[in-house]
Amino acid sequence: MTSHTKLSGGSHPPRARLDRIFHSLEGALGTGMVLSAKEVLETYAEDDSGFGAFQPDFVIRARNTQDVSIILKEASREGVPVVPRGGGTGRVGGALAVYGGIVLSLEKMNRITAIENENFLARVEPGMILEKFHQSIEEAGLFYPPDPSSLDSCSVGGNVACNAGGPRALKYGVTSNYVLGAEFVLPDGTILKTGRSTVKGGAGYELHKLIVGSEGTLGVITGITFKLVAKPSHIETALITFPTARAALQSSQDIMKSGILPRSLEFMDALSLAAARTKVPRQLPETAGGCLLVELDGSSADTLLEEMGRVAEICDKHGSGEALVAQDEAQRRDLWTVRREVAPALREMHPCRVSEDIVVPRAALAGIVDELQTTATKHGIKIAAFGHSGDGNIHVTVLYDEPTREAADAACTDTLRLAVKHGGTVAGEHGTGIQKVGALALEQSAELLEFQRGLKKYFDPAGIMNPGKVVAI
Repeated sequence: MTSHTKLSGGSHPPRARLDRIFHSLEGALGTGMVLSAKEVLETYAEDDSGFGAFQPDFVIRARNTQDVSIILKEASREGVPVVPRGGGTGRVGGALAVYGGIVLSLEKMNRITAIENENFLARVEPGMILEKFHQSIEEAGLFYPPDPSSLDSCSVGGNVACNAGGPRALKYGVTSNYVLGAEFVLPDGTILKTGRSTVKGGAGYELHKLIVGSEGTLGVITGITFKLVAKPSHIETALITFPTARAALQSSQDIMKSGILPRSLEFMDALSLAAARTKVPRQLPETAGGCLLVELDGSSADTLLEEMGRVAEICDKHGSGEALVAQDEAQRRDLWTVRREVAPALREMHPCRVSEDIVVPRAALAGIVDELQTTATKHGIKIAAFGHSGDGNIHVTVLYDEPTREAADAACTDTLRLAVKHGGTVAGEHGTGIQKVGALALEQSAELLEFQRGLKKYFDPAGIMNPGKVVAI
């Protein structure tokens, strides 16, 4: 963990309390529902953050909303922490049981309960894997745009909890733009149905919007109503290399200023490309200092070809090199593999790493990437930058070894301060988790932080819901 990762509040529940809740939940849910075998607990002790193992006392795989209600009611009564968990793919430690207690897995609640084609909506349980959801929706002729890189293993409930985005967020928006309503269980076991099934609605407070991005700290999502859109009929995809990262980012900015709105506009710096070369069969130029992956979609193939031609002209003005344009779906997937394999490749090449997730105004992006390299040189470590240049969301991966851990911590703090200095935010689409709790004070006032603590206490007076995450109590 880095210097801005500070656990807040909470403590491990005493054994007597754990024994009581074990017996009460076994009685209420059925024998064998409350799991405590060592191998099971170890499976749920980590997530994709790389922050280490935090073993829970129990794991429960809820079958339905009623199970969740029973678990939370008993946990509130006994004061036992509950950590909701989807696919465990989070990067900021949001699914870690830092104070023990119960990991409440939603993996068994994984059904699509309805797809209403004429109303452009779907109702789904939180444990549904995103990629399977995409496939089912597209088979019905519709489209659900949010597409984080972990789509083959992340859950839609986890996406809602973290307000996940992905490359297509540039054109279509993030998860919150698609949540019409939610079924939600409060920490005392009360089941609420919030939101609506219509595009418009102004009845009362829109509590479902508060739930999005709350990371399991206010309660547990047990059902979601998603808005859908029409599936685009045509897609054009190109991978364009540049001599420098700055040239790539200047091209990205000019594409956005041109009036063309790509559905995805992705950036990779030289270090990210070097990592990708170890994972993909396609030969990437060794001399490339930066790269853009540009994807357009729409209803007219001719319009997309014309727009891609304009993109090529813009990039050419900034000295672009090789451009690879997908001719079919297989080639399109091949080009996307380059981008999606960057993070896994960096993890394999550099086991000691911290991934920051900043967002800055687009106009500042090229200068910030330059400043990141100055930061790397200052601290004697390496920094890879890649991500969604179209909306200013860059994933900054700080690479280090054990002797340079303190330098990496300092580089992470510098990175977050840099984002805030330029009018950006310390957390883009990965959430806050335990990683960013201490960093919120860099961009939010003491009054705002105190208001959020009060909100957390109102929803969760017993303090059981995912303690140590999002806000310091």
